[in-house]
Amino acid sequence: MTRKGGKPHKIVMRPSPAAMSAALLAAVVFTVLLEFLVGISFIGQSLWSDPRLFHDHWFTLPLYGWFAVVALAIVALLRILTQCVVLYEDRLKVRGLFRIPRSAKWSALSGIWLVRDIYRGKEPRDPVETEVDAFDAALIMRSHTSRVANLSGAFYGTRAQSILVREAEERGVKVENIDHARPGELARMMPGSLSFIDRHPNLSVLAIVAFYAVHNVLTFMIWGI
Repeated sequence: MTRKGGKPHKIVMRPSPAAMSAALLAAVVFTVLLEFLVGISFIGQSLWSDPRLFHDHWFTLPLYGWFAVVALAIVALLRILTQCVVLYEDRLKVRGLFRIPRSAKWSALSGIWLVRDIYRGKEPRDPVETEVDAFDAALIMRSHTSRVANLSGAFYGTRAQSILVREAEERGVKVENIDHARPGELARMMPGSLSFIDRHPNLSVLAIVAFYAVHNVLTFMIWGI
């Protein structure tokens, strides 16, 4: 959204509809499909009428785990659906539910780094295939250790990244391109540019798999099927 003519210049950029749909689908998968054993055990045995529920905490443990998954999924979903980057004449701001607002003046930025391909395999993707694609990351940095925002192509798309670059260049902010980089390389160049999940995606996936494995095993041990 752009406002000019009598009103302060303002552009609001939000995740694309495709990113929002993917986030909603992921929330359903995490709370329903991956908790299938918990659901069929609870419903199949009519455990809502069991006198031990909420009185025996060990017996209720699988349900507590499911409540925790639902709560985390809702928080993560709202963070994604409500996040936005607002570009003003003199500054930019990142806001959203369950998110610490961040703001920085254009003049205080050290630069914006556009990373075409953050790869984790042996070789980067063919640059010809990615020429018209969105950048994997558009890192807005206050300093090498302080990130204001990341307009990733997966969430915001090419249009939002193009608007960001245009607005930044008009205000003299340095914009640099990086064709290919591993997470470790970006972390060494700019220690504050990537989140823990960005730096260690495999470890994060392993932690999620381990949680669901333990939760389903405990459900089978406590409730059976």
